[in-house]
Amino acid sequence: MTSYAHPISGASMIEKGKTHGRIRLEGAQLMIVVRNTFTAKPGQASKLAAQLKEMASAGNLPKHRVLTDVTGEFNRVVLEYQVESAAAFEEMFKKYTTDPQIREKAKGYTDLWFTGSRELWRVV
Repeated sequence: MTSYAHPISGASMIEKGKTHGRIRLEGAQLMIVVRNTFTAKPGQASKLAAQLKEMASAGNLPKHRVLTDVTGEFNRVVLEYQVESAAAFEEMFKKYTTDPQIREKAKGYTDLWFTGSRELWRVV
C-alpha cells in the first residue's frame, strides 16, 4: 500500500485514485456518522424521540443518540449513530428492515412525522 503526504497533521493518503484518496489518521479508525432527521407532526416530537430511542436500543445501534430541536425549524428529531463504513451502514439498514424485534418497536412511527432525510458524514 502506498502512502502520500496529507495536509492534516498525523494523516496520510492511502490508495490514491484519479479523483481522491482515502484519509488515514494515525491511531484512528475511519467512522461514518449516520444522521436521520425527521420533521415531526405538531405535538408528536416527544413520542417520536421516545420511539426512535426504543428502536435504536432494540437494534443495538452503535453510539446512538436522539436529539430534539432547541432552535431552528420546529418539531425536528434527529437519530444519529456511527458505523465503520458505508457497507456497514447497508448491513445495518438491511437488519432494520428485516429484524422482527425492531419492526415491532417501529410500528406506527411513520405516523408521527411528515418528512425526513438521511445524511452520512465521515468523521475526520
